[in-house]
Amino acid sequence: MNRDLLMDDPEEFTREILKVTLHEKQGKYIANRAQFKNALWGRRAGKSTVDAVDLLHWAFKYPGIPQYNLSYSHDQALISFGYAESIMEKCGLSELLDSEPVHSPFGLMKFVNGSTIHARSLQHRGKFVRGKGAARVKVDEAGIIPDNVIEEVVMPMLTDWDGQMCKSGTPWGRGHFHKSYHEGIATKSRPAPLKGNFSLHCPSWENPNISRGYIERMKRKMSEIQFRTEYGAEWMDELGRVFGWKIIQRCFDIAEVLEAAYRNAHVYVAGWDFAKHLDWTVGYVLDVTNPDDIRMVWKDRFQKESYEYVAKRVREVSEMYHVSATCVDSTGVGEVLVDRLRGVVPNLEAFTFSVQSKGELINNLKILMEQGRLHFDFDRDLVDELTYYEYELSGRSGNVLMGTQDEHDDCVTALALAAWAFEANSVEPAVRMV
Repeated sequence: MNRDLLMDDPEEFTREILKVTLHEKQGKYIANRAQFKNALWGRRAGKSTVDAVDLLHWAFKYPGIPQYNLSYSHDQALISFGYAESIMEKCGLSELLDSEPVHSPFGLMKFVNGSTIHARSLQHRGKFVRGKGAARVKVDEAGIIPDNVIEEVVMPMLTDWDGQMCKSGTPWGRGHFHKSYHEGIATKSRPAPLKGNFSLHCPSWENPNISRGYIERMKRKMSEIQFRTEYGAEWMDELGRVFGWKIIQRCFDIAEVLEAAYRNAHVYVAGWDFAKHLDWTVGYVLDVTNPDDIRMVWKDRFQKESYEYVAKRVREVSEMYHVSATCVDSTGVGEVLVDRLRGVVPNLEAFTFSVQSKGELINNLKILMEQGRLHFDFDRDLVDELTYYEYELSGRSGNVLMGTQDEHDDCVTALALAAWAFEANSVEPAVRMV
C-alpha cells in the first residue's frame, strides 16, 4: 500500500507503520473524523494506546500542526504522550523526530515535518495553555476538568485552526463531558471530514486482550456503582452516595496548587486513619488559619509498616507543621498507637468509632465540603473514595455510613478526622511569630 493510502486509513497506518493492532472499538474511534469526539473508556479498555497512535497519525499526516494532550495533571497528560514516544522508539521512527522528546516542565515532541505534540496540565485555570493555538486538542479524563476551563481556555485554542476537540475518560460528573457525549449519541454523526459530533462507548470487557477472569474478580470486589462506572464506563445515578460530584469538584480546584510548606503563625491540624489488615494508613494535615478557606497541605499513605514506624511518622509530621490538634482512629490497632502517641503529640484526640459517631464525623466533613470551605489538590485515591462513599440502610440503626463494598475508605476517614480536629478544638498557632 502506498504512503498516501496509508495516511488516509488511520487503522492501516497504525498496523503497518506503528506495528500496533487495535481492537474493534479502538479502530472505530481512530477512523472517525468528526470535529467533536467523545469516548467513554472502561479501565484497561485501551484509551491510552489509541490516543497515542491517534496523535502520531495526525503528526505524520498533517505537517506543521500543533496538537495538545491535556489533563488535570502533568503526569496524567504524559501517559499517552509517553506511549507515543515508546511506539516511535520500538518502530525505529525516532529519526523522524527533530529532537529528543522533552518531558519537563512540559511535554514536547517535535517532528521533522514541523508537527508538534504537547502534553500539559490544566492546572492554574488553564494557565499553561492559555493563548495557545492548536489544530487538535485531546482532553484526558475530561469529566474532571471544570466547565469554565473548557469553555474559557481550551475551546479558544481551536479558533484559528477550526480544530478538532477530543474528550475521553471515565464518566465523572454531569458537566461539559456528559453533555457533549450525549449530544454525540443523539446526532449519530457519520465519519465526515472534521464535521459533526461523534461519541463512543467502550466498557473494559470489549477489549479482547483483558482476561475475563480479571474482570469477574473486579466485579466481585467492587460495589455495583463503582464497577459499572469504572469498568462499564456508565454514567450512574448519584442516589445513595454521601458526597455528590458537584460537592467533590468544588473542593479540588485543579486551577490551583496549594501551599504545602510550613508557614509560621499559621494553624495546622491533622487526622490519621491507621491500617487494619490490608488497609492503608493515611494522614492529612490541614491549614485552618482561615476557617472559611481550609486547605490540605500534606498527605501520607502507606501500608504494612510496624507500630514503631507509624508512631514515628505521626510525631515527625506533628513536629514538621507544629500541629495544634490531631485526631486519630483509636479503634483496634489505633489503641496501641494512641498509647504510644499520648503525651508526645499535642492535643491528641482518640476517636472511637460507632454507628452514631461515624455518622457525626462524616456529616461534619460533608458540611465543610458543601459550604465550600475545604480545598485540596486533585488526588485520585481520595476522589475515588469520596465518589463511591455510600449510605446503607439498616433496619436497626437507620442510615449507616460506609465506604464501598470491599474497598478502602481510609482517605475519607483520615480527612474526616482532620476536619474533626478542627471543629472539635479551639485551635491556635502552636508557634507564633516573634
